[in-house]
Amino acid sequence: MEEILFSVKNILKDEEEILSAHVSSNENTSYISIFKKIDLFLTIRISNHKKINSYYSNKSFNPLDNDLLQKIRTYLNDSSWYKFNYKDYFTIKLLGELKKRKKAIYIDNTMNIFYNSSTKLVFYMYAHSGRNKKDMYLLDDSFQSSLRKLYAEGIINNYKISDEEISIHVTKLGNRLVEKFEDKYQQQFENDISRIKFYKVEFPI
Repeated sequence: MEEILFSVKNILKDEEEILSAHVSSNENTSYISIFKKIDLFLTIRISNHKKINSYYSNKSFNPLDNDLLQKIRTYLNDSSWYKFNYKDYFTIKLLGELKKRKKAIYIDNTMNIFYNSSTKLVFYMYAHSGRNKKDMYLLDDSFQSSLRKLYAEGIINNYKISDEEISIHVTKLGNRLVEKFEDKYQQQFENDISRIKFYKVEFPI
């Protein structure tokens, strides 16, 4: 990983910086996120195997490619970079607030639709309606849309709890972006989070 990071750093422009980097648990895949200017970022995936599902939209590169660095530089030059905005920030911070309250968001995997990438991502939560009783409800359209965007960009990822339940969590990239924009968005977040009813979460923006 250190060797890859050093090589990628050497091809970055002055306005670009590595924001986060990590290696998958099997050590076969590296993720490197690059930040530039005020609010733009892009993640590259370097791996010797294909992506597990099609929901993740970041570009993959083969580490054994002789032209690896040249191809990465061309990709960075020619791509439309992701723009981090307040809605992204709010969504990540809201996930943190839910975690504090021991609440989770799940990905629908009915009939293996998530693992087969057979439909768009659908997210849901549980509302407690009585002792030991949980009612499932789908998140509203605005919340669904924001989570799909963050998943595609690698800001959130899935975590398998069981064959029936797949939860989500914020990645290292997501936490780094929140840190970078804390001063800009924290006050607005505090105003908006006061409108959230945590019994049944509805997206306020």
